[in-house]
Amino acid sequence: MKRKEAIEWAEKIASLIHSGSNRVGRTTVGNQSLMGMLSVMVAAKDRDADAFDPSIEEIILFGSAAQVGDHDEVGDLDLMIFDKGFYSNILSVESGDGLSWDSGIGFLRDNLTQLFEGWFGFSKDDPAIRELLETPLVDLHVLPITVFTDPSRRREIAAKHHDPKFFENAFSSMLRFDRTDGKFVPVDLAYFEHRSSGDQIWTH
Repeated sequence: MKRKEAIEWAEKIASLIHSGSNRVGRTTVGNQSLMGMLSVMVAAKDRDADAFDPSIEEIILFGSAAQVGDHDEVGDLDLMIFDKGFYSNILSVESGDGLSWDSGIGFLRDNLTQLFEGWFGFSKDDPAIRELLETPLVDLHVLPITVFTDPSRRREIAAKHHDPKFFENAFSSMLRFDRTDGKFVPVDLAYFEHRSSGDQIWTH
């Protein structure tokens, strides 16, 4: 697929992710989906007040679709979404039993379906949803926003990846989804440093 088309697909997916998280946020605890109830139970067990919040903090596109250069073909979409724990407590690779980003590519590709159907209540019977789930291939990383400020958690997550410098490499070329315009725009780590109250993100 052409890079421009890939970015357009990513924008559709990102818009739906935000729409879905808003939908979850408007749903009372008693009416949450099974996965939503599981998120609530995990947050309660961990006594993590932030993890009750189903908001998506950031969505990032990285990999070949985010790289500016001579290439024009993109094989798949690499997306990261960041939250306060509502989804990542369940879907993050660190939560998987024995899974790793090296061996668990199917796990990453299932994440979008899990999110759309398990939490948001979107149906595959909806042609628009089915189209987004089937084309193109999407590797979705669901991560806690604390990876930007917690080096130990970042190392724990990175240790599951075959590339120990996954975060540095992924973030060397990335686009951030701007909800206002519905577009992916260039961003660098300085944005996240500012967003995280000036903490140096990659200090070990």
